[in-house]
Amino acid sequence: MGGDVSGTFTTAVAAAAAAPSYGGGPAESQYVSSKTSVWWDIENCHVPKNCDAHAIAQNVSSALAKMNYCGSFHLRLRRH
Repeated sequence: MGGDVSGTFTTAVAAAAAAPSYGGGPAESQYVSSKTSVWWDIENCHVPKNCDAHAIAQNVSSALAKMNYCGSFHLRLRRH
């Protein structure tokens, strides 16, 4: 059993003013419109209690947008 939560970025957003030292800064120009896919094995790595998969997907897409990644985003939850 699995489910899809998908979304597409339609507008570019400004990059964060100060990039964190761990590499969470703005996207390099060649990656700005790249597709991002996340495959999550929810059987072995459960969705946290009191969390909604749609909210998690929105948080991931928001984080990508803040780093100026504007390509399509796809999150697939998989259960064996």
